[in-house]
Amino acid sequence: MNWGCRALLLIVTCTACSDPTAVEVFEAPATSGPVPVSFPPVPETCSYPLQLPDPVIVMATPAASQKQALEANGPLFERLSRKTGLRFELQVPATYAELEDALLSGKAHLAIASPLNYVEVKLRDPCSQLLLTSVSAGFAHYSAYFLVRTESPYSAMEDMRGARLALLGPESASGSLYPLAYFRRVGIDPDTFFSSVTRFPNHLAALHALQDSQVDLVPTYSGIFAPARRDGVQMNRLRVFSVLERIPNDVLVASRFFPREAALEVAQTLYELNPEFIAVSRGMGSDIDLNGWIKTKESLYNPLRLLLGVEELP
Repeated sequence: MNWGCRALLLIVTCTACSDPTAVEVFEAPATSGPVPVSFPPVPETCSYPLQLPDPVIVMATPAASQKQALEANGPLFERLSRKTGLRFELQVPATYAELEDALLSGKAHLAIASPLNYVEVKLRDPCSQLLLTSVSAGFAHYSAYFLVRTESPYSAMEDMRGARLALLGPESASGSLYPLAYFRRVGIDPDTFFSSVTRFPNHLAALHALQDSQVDLVPTYSGIFAPARRDGVQMNRLRVFSVLERIPNDVLVASRFFPREAALEVAQTLYELNPEFIAVSRGMGSDIDLNGWIKTKESLYNPLRLLLGVEELP
């Protein structure tokens, strides 16, 4: 095993040891040949088409911005196209809800979906195909934060009474689901506690509003810092107010409208590209710190299901 592969294995395995919700992982592929991957099963009652679509429509979550998502994921699908012979068309919807609807309707065949997007898609269509979980900065999860401006006087949540809250759409885990769950735990009704609650289409829009003093409190995620700086947000003018829970990373998911064998081939090929993620700084040449993709399981996403008030999947 080369040292690049050892690095990915060591980082992710240590994550699994220290985090009870971490995914089970296995070695990155050896240079001597591909390693077959076992993927999460789908219900036996599900049926999938046999004909391959051309092109294969892939959607990526618009967590930061549409432009940055295209730049970050474009090189990845160019490599996948050369490896598989499939023609991919990468799209980035304006909202999380559009990505979810596209997977459910067949407008998208594959997606790099946010964890909440995936959970909601799977609830509405059990035949959606969970394939892999991403690894970013050496972890299979990320942290959710509340941010405020550096000069703001707030030191405790009670100080925020009457402040202006930003949220993302309800399909965002770090921008909506987790902060609202926190408010419920501490007995805060956002509609009465804050002077205003404004929804934003993505994290960058909310951070620009915070920087420009249009809002006072923004929930976001740990991977936003590099994309935000690139988009002109002066992150030194913002500070972490509090840290929320860890959230499992984005997933590679296929819709019921994509052939099962093709979905497994794409996921296997993506997995075999892990050494390239390790070898190239910042993963495939973007400023998104994506280290690769690992085997996953449904139970990793059960914390989100519980917050939604639904039963866990086995």
